[in-house]
Amino acid sequence: MTTRQGPAVEREERGRTPVLVIDEAHLMSYEQLETVRMLTNQGMDQTPRWPACWSASPP
Repeated sequence: MTTRQGPAVEREERGRTPVLVIDEAHLMSYEQLETVRMLTNQGMDQTPRWPACWSASPP
């Protein structure tokens, strides 16, 4: 028997959408921001797997 886990299960079986919340985003380096962007933009022609909410203070 295979056990499914992750955001797809939350969305399909429970009707929930997991959200990635990033606080203090202004402290992240360009490389870190780019990595998060790439991870959250997989399957751009579909609903995002990981909708993200960014929180940062102005410079």
